[in-house]
Amino acid sequence: ARAVLDEAGNYKGSAALFTDITEYESLNRTLQQHIQLWRTTMSAMPDPAFVTDEAQRIVAANRATEQLLGAPEGELIGRTCYAIIHATQGPPEWCPFFAVNSSGKTRSVRMHEPRFGGWYDVSVTPLPVGANGEQHFLHVARNVNDIVVGQMRLERHVAWLRALVELSGRHFDHERELLRYALDQCVTLNGSEFGFVFLPKGDTVDLKEFVWSEKVAQVCAMQLPPSYSFSQAGVWADAIRTGRPVILNDYPSVPQRHGLPPGHPAILRHLAVPIVEGGKPVLLVGLANKAQPYDDEDVAQVTAFFSEVWQIFCRHRAEEELRRLNAQLEQRVQGQTAELRRAYENLDSFVSNVSHDLNKRLGQVTMYLSAAKEADDAGPKARQDIQTAYNAAAKLSEMMQGLLRLSRQTRDAVVRASVDLAELARRCFRILQTDDPHRNVEFRTVGDLKAFCDKVLAERVLENLIGNAWKFTRDQDPAVIEVGAVERQGRRWFYVRDNGCGFDLAAAEGLFLPFRRFDETGTYEGTGVGLSIVRRIIDAHSGEIQAESKPGAGATFYFHFGNDTPPPPNPLSGPVTPGSGTGKTAAGC
Repeated sequence: ARAVLDEAGNYKGSAALFTDITEYESLNRTLQQHIQLWRTTMSAMPDPAFVTDEAQRIVAANRATEQLLGAPEGELIGRTCYAIIHATQGPPEWCPFFAVNSSGKTRSVRMHEPRFGGWYDVSVTPLPVGANGEQHFLHVARNVNDIVVGQMRLERHVAWLRALVELSGRHFDHERELLRYALDQCVTLNGSEFGFVFLPKGDTVDLKEFVWSEKVAQVCAMQLPPSYSFSQAGVWADAIRTGRPVILNDYPSVPQRHGLPPGHPAILRHLAVPIVEGGKPVLLVGLANKAQPYDDEDVAQVTAFFSEVWQIFCRHRAEEELRRLNAQLEQRVQGQTAELRRAYENLDSFVSNVSHDLNKRLGQVTMYLSAAKEADDAGPKARQDIQTAYNAAAKLSEMMQGLLRLSRQTRDAVVRASVDLAELARRCFRILQTDDPHRNVEFRTVGDLKAFCDKVLAERVLENLIGNAWKFTRDQDPAVIEVGAVERQGRRWFYVRDNGCGFDLAAAEGLFLPFRRFDETGTYEGTGVGLSIVRRIIDAHSGEIQAESKPGAGATFYFHFGNDTPPPPNPLSGPVTPGSGTGKTAAGC
């Protein structure tokens, strides 16, 4: 409203203009509500958040920002964020503001500010452009110090564990090399400058039990006495005296220190950690000059690391002792083997010489006995006595021949090959059948009789076992001799079975010893060395032999050749034609 005047300036009336501002008032209330909602939202945010203009001047800040920066919002508005937070005259190069301003997209960065509690994840987001074209940016900082510190601690633990794994897998010629390598790893991982490891023994400090870092090794080895009393040791030994870790983060001010050898690097900080086992210190680990003060976390890391190092050290020492004992044992075994070989050779030579001399004398005896038996003046009684003496001499000669064969058996090394025992068994039977073709004997092989053994020695085994079966079935008609294979005791055993006279197994003590016979009546011929030869051949193969028998019910001998599994056939050698696996021969039917 305004007054209306004439040309002379006299009041003539009033004029009024009315405008409807209902919509304006509604919009203003809505705007104020949004502003209040914005401020409420900002204040409710747990993370520090503030808004800047294009010059990075703060135009608004929430309560968390006020608490973090220690100033109310009014004191922060108009000041640049880099001056307040970083105390610099310009933004740092890594500030995400530059990337946001050029790309128009949110950018984030992780920064470390010890003044404000450590590590933060900072994000900068461009806000919508205002009506007058002004641009503002929202900064949000989230404290991630616990997460980052936890990750760093985990990475350190992983690094310590990797060092232990590598240490346990490395070969060291000497235990001091192991301790030196472990010490170098510890110094590096802990961030120290140098260190030492000491193996305490008794009340004397022996420098031979020290392992130093390379930086001080020559100085300590040259300047210090070789040994001295433990009571003369400096503050580094307090960890041994007390059995507890010692942290000295201001070493030069320690009054009890004894000084350092000439040329020794200066010590600013020192950590001594005893490794205790069974209530006694077994190692002392010393570290020096870490960039940051030593703390309980350093103690825990060094204790855990060198506790495992001590176990590795003890294992290495035990392995070294075991290798030393094995070397001694090997030398003793080689010496005893050489002595046994010489004794065996001497015994073999003795048996051969004795057998040769006795056979020569027995030959002379039998020759004279034969001549005496044919003499004209020999009467019937004399002829009978001479014949008895002749038979005894012949028997003794046969026994000497058997002893000689036994001594020479398995002298050579066992040469394994794939052998068909069925073929060898049939060959042995044919020889026996040729010598006595009138016997009624049923011979058969049963199953797959392939073995992995020495062919020549395996044939000796079958000759003796089948020969015994032939001999002790002479009163059977028909006689039955069977060679086969069965599963016994979890493995495959071969066997030779007959239906002969059998024997009392309980009374046949020493069945496989030389000259032990289960026929003591002399009804069946033989020297008593056949089964001894069989046993020696089986032993040479690392195998076993067992007997089952009852009087009048025949006998079965089971045996195997140890590792008697033939190797798989070579696929390049062509197809393998399997044998029949069974056979049957009847004589005198």
